Amino acid sequence: MKIDKIDFSKFNQLIAPAFLEIFNIKNRIRIFLGGAGSGKSYSAFLEMIYNIVVHGCNYLVVRQVANSNRTSTYSLTKRLISELKLWDIFKENKTDMTFTCSLNNAMVVFRGLEDVERLKSISYPGSSGLLERIIFEESSEGNFENFAQLNIRLRGQSKNFFQITLLLNPISSSNWIKTTFFDRNDFNAYIHRSTYKDNPFLDEDYIHALESFKKIDENFYNIYCLGMWGETRGVVFNNWEAKKFPFNIDNIDNSEILAGCDWGFNHPTCLTLNYISDDILYTFNELVAYESTNMEFLKLIQEVNFIPKIQRVVYDSEDPARGVEFQRNGYSFIPAKKGKGSVLRTIDYIKSFKKWYIDPVTCPRLLQELEQYHWRLDKDKKPMDEPVKFMDDAIASVRYAIEHLALMKGKPSTLSGKLSDSKKELIEAKKQERRNQRDVIKSQIRERRESIKKLKNT
Repeated sequence: MKIDKIDFSKFNQLIAPAFLEIFNIKNRIRIFLGGAGSGKSYSAFLEMIYNIVVHGCNYLVVRQVANSNRTSTYSLTKRLISELKLWDIFKENKTDMTFTCSLNNAMVVFRGLEDVERLKSISYPGSSGLLERIIFEESSEGNFENFAQLNIRLRGQSKNFFQITLLLNPISSSNWIKTTFFDRNDFNAYIHRSTYKDNPFLDEDYIHALESFKKIDENFYNIYCLGMWGETRGVVFNNWEAKKFPFNIDNIDNSEILAGCDWGFNHPTCLTLNYISDDILYTFNELVAYESTNMEFLKLIQEVNFIPKIQRVVYDSEDPARGVEFQRNGYSFIPAKKGKGSVLRTIDYIKSFKKWYIDPVTCPRLLQELEQYHWRLDKDKKPMDEPVKFMDDAIASVRYAIEHLALMKGKPSTLSGKLSDSKKELIEAKKQERRNQRDVIKSQIRERRESIKKLKNT
């Protein structure tokens, strides 16, 4: 197929009018800032496909964590290629997470920023062989160092101009993007602002859900409806800190890893891995899937080898069918007890730790949630004993992971944050409980396998 045979006559009809101007912007740095449902990501990726086909541009699409790319930007690109009926000219490589256009060998590569140095090894098969465009999705998850490393990758002699596009919701006014590009714009960046009102393709139910935040929470309404920078008051947790996980995971037994899972579809499914040592809670890894079915999430866990089947995972019991499906596939998923007061109880338990360290490289979603997770305010703007239930999926998964510990009976000092003798005894009891649970799970798996074997032999 030749490029003049491709029909782009109706291409503009797929793009919200507010985003048509982005095709003519040649600034080296562009920032698409907006609320939920504004169409900024959809428009940026439509433009990417157009530039790959028509101009032969090579692209790199990044998120802080590669696994999040797989279930968001990679899936979106695949869907857009289908909608545009361009599979005759695009070749997908699932293993390398790339799409290549056969007309000009232009390619888009999807990567995470866990190790920015590894991006140097990416090569492009096109005529220039150069990386020319970068899209940094959910760029508020990253940091200035990530941006700087990406920016210096755009160099060389090319017929196309170089450009990096940052996509984000304005979650926190203290975020590096605001301080770098809004408080002082030393980079002459093009800034595009948008809200859900700029997207004519939204359905009424989604619009109603967004506008309902006006009655629920002012801060979230400002961020996700009005596209304004967030100003969070009355945060729930103040004992957390971004810090690299200091232990070798290979030296930690699965029975000592606390895993929790919060289901989602319109909001993400989150699975976090946690560890406790010396009265410090560590969250050292997360797996986040966007608009994924149960089987798609299960397949993702297997593809990235996120957890072994023997790993105990406590899941949100409000959707028991999803947990049962994992059990039937051999995974050790256990429903959370929940119940009245369980949210505050697990929050109180997390707050009792001397520190809560979250690995900033592998857990960007959790860090982003913690920045804005706050108590609901009453009419006088005073915090109530109820957190706002929104943008709390990774936090919920941590709560489920430690729920059985929070529900254990003990002296008040157990939840005070003091390292008493009873606290030490409790920690040792927790470890023994996990060992016992692991033995029970192993026994159940053996019995299940033996039953299946007997059925096959009858």
